[in-house]
Amino acid sequence: TYLVIYSRCRSLDQWTHPMSNQQLASKLGITVSTLQRHLQHLTNLNLIDKQKGQDTGYYRYRLIAS
Repeated sequence: TYLVIYSRCRSLDQWTHPMSNQQLASKLGITVSTLQRHLQHLTNLNLIDKQKGQDTGYYRYRLIAS
């Protein structure tokens, strides 16, 4: 299963699946610290918008079955 993260968002719409870091880590079966390390790496590569330095809100994501 692949996880595609579109962006962080503050408001939700019908296309958004809200998840906190804890929920996302649980779904992936990894620790929150591991998740945050991966997300920081993606942010450093400019693949995820930092949302002005704030780490609050939700992820827009899609799970793709392999």
